[in-house]
Amino acid sequence: MAPRSSLVSRLLLVAVASTVVNLSFTGGPSRPSPQRSSLTLAATKEEAKVLKLCDEFPADADADDKEELLKAIKKLPGTGRQESYDRFVGDWKVEWSTLGGRAFQKRKGGGDGPPMTLKFVSFTALPATPVQFTGSYNRVSGTPTGGTYQLLQTFTLPDNKEGTEAAMVLEGSWSTGDSEGNWGKGAPRTRVPTEFQTVRLVPSIKDEDKSRAMLEAAGLGKYFERTPVNAKATYIDLQHVSEEMRLHQGESGQMYILSKIGDGEIPFVLECSFLASSGEAGKSKCSLDLDSLRRWFRLRIANLRTKASEGLGLESLPDEIAKLQPKDGCFARVALTLEWPSVNILDENTFEVPVAATGRCPSHPHPLLYLCTSEDDVYVVIIPWHGAVPVRDQDIFLGCTDILRGAQPLEENPFASIRLYNLDVRRSVHQSPIENAAAFGMASESLHAFEFSSLSVSSGRVMPGKLQKSGLQGELFIARRPFAVCLWQKEMDDLNIPLSVTMVP
Repeated sequence: MAPRSSLVSRLLLVAVASTVVNLSFTGGPSRPSPQRSSLTLAATKEEAKVLKLCDEFPADADADDKEELLKAIKKLPGTGRQESYDRFVGDWKVEWSTLGGRAFQKRKGGGDGPPMTLKFVSFTALPATPVQFTGSYNRVSGTPTGGTYQLLQTFTLPDNKEGTEAAMVLEGSWSTGDSEGNWGKGAPRTRVPTEFQTVRLVPSIKDEDKSRAMLEAAGLGKYFERTPVNAKATYIDLQHVSEEMRLHQGESGQMYILSKIGDGEIPFVLECSFLASSGEAGKSKCSLDLDSLRRWFRLRIANLRTKASEGLGLESLPDEIAKLQPKDGCFARVALTLEWPSVNILDENTFEVPVAATGRCPSHPHPLLYLCTSEDDVYVVIIPWHGAVPVRDQDIFLGCTDILRGAQPLEENPFASIRLYNLDVRRSVHQSPIENAAAFGMASESLHAFEFSSLSVSSGRVMPGKLQKSGLQGELFIARRPFAVCLWQKEMDDLNIPLSVTMVP
């Protein structure tokens, strides 16, 4: 469960929060994924070489520099049809192209090339304002059979001394092609037909106010809204697509290399609207665009680890939200992978980790045990619950918060270590209406929160032949079910609430 403050501070009508936490040992590799093939392992080395050459590609590159990179590209293995389309959806950063070399220049303040006009790159839909292009991103949303394709060209104005950026967003549709389809016999089976329909300008997330002011001062303020473009249909051919990078070739013959980035890493304001307007002139009626909502949530859920999202009921979430007919919404996600700095593995399912500190709360019968993680400012707090007053599922977060707030550290830590075992706890999607919406400035509105979480705790992979550390000297605490696993983040001390709480039944 995400912190309550993060759900209500936005004052939105529907909030969805998820927490995915994975705890394991840093001393050995994670458990191997059954989907990882030898082909993927072989490709990783070649991908690393290609991305390294892209990063090192000089602004004044000569024919030899380009030839070296093209040779490395040829060693990338091809990707199957279904794999290509499955991995195509997501956010991408353009690293290099045969058209312009490295997409993002390393020096601050923009690109190395001469200014170009927005009119030239927007199918004449935007004015002929000169800009200095600084980079490019792709956002591909939808399903493996098609959806929305967004091409971002980031830029600054030539006379902007601070390097303030904005982005031009060409947006349209994409779908799948085939050898007998609309692209003619013999077309590659990983062809992606695209057609841009609109263009708009968006501000930078880094300094939204300055970015908007820059565009408005240049007379570009009206282009925050989508403007139709007259663009003919085209296509790209996916030649290599993995979880790390993508290589495709456009209809023009130019090749592009992109690296995959996480959800939310495109640093520009790409707000998503779920509302569709209709009605006569002077009158408007808004209704929820369920298809857009499904696509939006599917994209974000796709960024969760597959195993972590299984069994949480996420498939029905868009429909449940649609029933409420919300006016607005937000999606907050916390995905953490933490490691134990030290661990004593007893067997495949049991292990011991050091106890950094112990606390006591007068209202709780058991001690609170604080455990270090690989992040200096994040602690795992174990709150034993056997024999304590039972708590309702919807009250677990508040109950643990009260205990943590009332806890006092013991001067002498009585426990050297705690014995834990591998576990996996999932809390499927559930709705939590907020009774007092007026407390958040919404006197006439209703608030609803949908929450789900997934917690995985393990020792990490057992390494045969590796010498294991002997148990720490001192008293051992053995965790017995039920107990709560809380994450405490130092930077949230002012809020005095845990980052997440999971009850292990």
